[in-house]
Amino acid sequence: MHQRVVIIQRRLTQYRKPFFELLRKKLRKKEIDLVVIYGIPNKNEQLKEDNVTLDWGIQIANQPIEIRNTVLLWQPALRYLNRGDLVIVEQASKLLINYVLLFCYKIKRIRLAYWGHGRNLQGQQSSLNVKIGEGIKKQVSQQVHWWFAYNDLSAKIVRAMDFPSSRITSVQNTVDTEPFTKYRPNQEEISWIREKYKIFSVNTCIFSGSLYREKRILFLLSACNEIRKSIPDFEMIVIGAGSQKKLVEEATRRNDWLHYLGPKFGKEKIELLSLAKLLLMPGLVGLAVIDAFASETPLVTTNINYHSPEIDYIVDRFNGIIISESKDYHIYAHKVASILKDDNLLSTLRVGCQRSTEQYTLENMVSRFANGIVSALNTE
Repeated sequence: MHQRVVIIQRRLTQYRKPFFELLRKKLRKKEIDLVVIYGIPNKNEQLKEDNVTLDWGIQIANQPIEIRNTVLLWQPALRYLNRGDLVIVEQASKLLINYVLLFCYKIKRIRLAYWGHGRNLQGQQSSLNVKIGEGIKKQVSQQVHWWFAYNDLSAKIVRAMDFPSSRITSVQNTVDTEPFTKYRPNQEEISWIREKYKIFSVNTCIFSGSLYREKRILFLLSACNEIRKSIPDFEMIVIGAGSQKKLVEEATRRNDWLHYLGPKFGKEKIELLSLAKLLLMPGLVGLAVIDAFASETPLVTTNINYHSPEIDYIVDRFNGIIISESKDYHIYAHKVASILKDDNLLSTLRVGCQRSTEQYTLENMVSRFANGIVSALNTE
């Protein structure tokens, strides 16, 4: 009889779907069945316009529960956990099912694993709710059977909780970069793409990601205005969606050099990245760094303290730029303008991106995750 692994996700995003498809195939060869349970996105999550479905997965209706201005979430997935040899959940103190499953693990009904950052890297650390949540999360995180850490930075955080290194799998979180390999526009195609989008400047940059507060959209737009003063033919592309979409739309109406094109995926995103010299992201950096590597469009960010673990992939001045000053958009704009004018540095960064994309592949992530699952299943 095949062993059975269940992964529970709050929602299913466009970038995560290829991972689950490939992981399912990999585990099937090891005689392990994979079940993915995911929730219907809430209103804020729907604004990002990156939600998808999985025809072989199980979709559930998450139930929010508000207690003293804190929104907890119940995921009604227990009925689907029969004969689950290993259950993998997101590390989050607000997910109530995690506590039920931890009890089930303690009485040896299931093996329970966490998949996450290690701690909340985006929360305001001075917030009482965050401190309480992080304290609970730390206590619970020490008690599970196995850990799937996002990457080596997350694994370091988990080890600092005195969790055994032998039960931690660093999966090196990434996305599918194969589309970039299959379709890399040549010069003739780039000319056609410029005509298609009416973007002709060689000094073009891009933002690609969700539009919300932690991405520092106002900072980005202010910096772009300053870059335009320094480089008269500078143009900026913004792709993505989210709660701060209106800020970008309003700025686009005022500036003909700013192009907001909504969320783009697949070939369209690759086309737009091919027009840009740099990917500008002064706020939170996550998996966008993988797109930067794969498209050889170096990412420029700032040294803020709430990046996602993938910031660990950037080596300053090798495959991207991390500007130490994070509060002054004038400094960010000046640095971006100087990079745009430095062909030698741009060439160095592109080579670094090329080498990095060979390291952070979906195949490697799936292999690490699958091997971790096998180890978790075989460890008492």
